[in-house]
Amino acid sequence: MLCLADMRRYLPLVLASCLLLGCGGLGSTINDGSLDGDLEPLLSTVALTATKDYAITLFAGVTPTHITWRVQELNAGSVVPASGTTPLTATYTAPNRSGTFHVQALITANGQVQTLTATIVVA
Repeated sequence: MLCLADMRRYLPLVLASCLLLGCGGLGSTINDGSLDGDLEPLLSTVALTATKDYAITLFAGVTPTHITWRVQELNAGSVVPASGTTPLTATYTAPNRSGTFHVQALITANGQVQTLTATIVVA
């Protein structure tokens, strides 16, 4: 069993691992290095059944061939993209229950796929 001194010694390592590897905290961008983009807002809070707009910013040289929007969790609201096969914006509608959920945009470009993830707290 770990004592308090051991926990203090390993805590920085655990936190650093979460930051480097991503542990589903506040929000994240999973980037394989071949595509660059951001999903905004990265973290937001909305009321039950309220809506929130999201937008993707892609950096120079990235031309998507397809973008898919989704909510990671089941029964956690819905996300409706703008029209077209490469919608850079979408609107999330919160469910009638509280919780922490994740809006994702899957971007296909240059034969690669990148997943951008934002965290939304419904309260």
